[in-house]
Amino acid sequence: MDICESFGTRCKTMKNNIFVFLFLAAILKTATNVTISCGCHVENCQEDAVEISMCSLLWRLYLAAVVADQKQSEITRGMDDDNKARQRHDHLGILGPRSLPEGASSEYSPNDYKQWAEVFQNIINPLIFYTNSKDFKLLVEKYREKFRNKTKIILITDRKEFWPFQISKEIQAVFQQPNIPKYYPNTVMPEYSASQHAKYAVLADAFKQNIFHTEFYAWLNVGYFGDATCEGENHYFRMNPPPEVDKTRLSINLVNQSLTKNVSFDSIYKEKYVWVGGGMLVATKDVFLKFERLYHRAVVYFLRRRLMNSDQQLIYGIYCDEGRRVFSPEVNLQLFWSSGFRKVWTRNTWFYLGYLCLEDI
Repeated sequence: MDICESFGTRCKTMKNNIFVFLFLAAILKTATNVTISCGCHVENCQEDAVEISMCSLLWRLYLAAVVADQKQSEITRGMDDDNKARQRHDHLGILGPRSLPEGASSEYSPNDYKQWAEVFQNIINPLIFYTNSKDFKLLVEKYREKFRNKTKIILITDRKEFWPFQISKEIQAVFQQPNIPKYYPNTVMPEYSASQHAKYAVLADAFKQNIFHTEFYAWLNVGYFGDATCEGENHYFRMNPPPEVDKTRLSINLVNQSLTKNVSFDSIYKEKYVWVGGGMLVATKDVFLKFERLYHRAVVYFLRRRLMNSDQQLIYGIYCDEGRRVFSPEVNLQLFWSSGFRKVWTRNTWFYLGYLCLEDI
């Protein structure tokens, strides 16, 4: 099990940030060293340097106020946030998120997501956006104007093209059972659960389209870097694969080290246990495709068991002792958490992997 960290950067500003209902997927690739100009030209190419190409998948669901992930306040309760940024020779100040205060609201308006998405106008990586919102499509086009040659926006006309939205009725039937605890929105809104599963289906679709030829891919929740700020409009971020990345595994944040692998499926789903965070995932194309097939198989299995929740419970279910016996997963996890030799600005492990990969340039 690897413990991976990197040196943090200076603090600029800060606001509460938790995982959100809309999602962003990022692609990481081994490529060239990039010097960004206003015209988005690639210059000063050197072999063996690393660039990240970003890919974004944004869903607008039925909600007037989009539901954020409530696990942040529960799992990180009592975590010691490191609000002191460590110095580095880099120029850019990145402010990491703080844990959600107990009792804080878990609902956000579309304007919150528009604000959080602004950071992608300063990230140089190629991006693919899937959205069923024409308004958001126009907004992303505006944000990515300098990087039009690195941006692909796909407007979805029918969400049922993706298998998770084809099983909403089955998910709803599970949630309507009297013995299922009501954790809003996880076990109340079938669309929320479907959207959690959809990140893997949409990533698979992006791989099939092969828009960007990359070695590594990453999934990011759209609000993940909502606190990252730039010192000027021409100051940019780049995402890199995490140090010591294992190409055979799926990289993910470990958010609760106290949980045991000797746990029942019922306990994971009905107690809403969270072992790893789904806010950011990193893997190669082949690993992600294998994992998507494994994940799909697990969703079908748990539906038959009359159990369902978010992707975080499902992943815990796959890799607990009982899950390994049932699924024999061919993809293993590389766990990252905020302790060890590489430091980022925060000890909040929910966001650790992302800020480990993020570089200011």
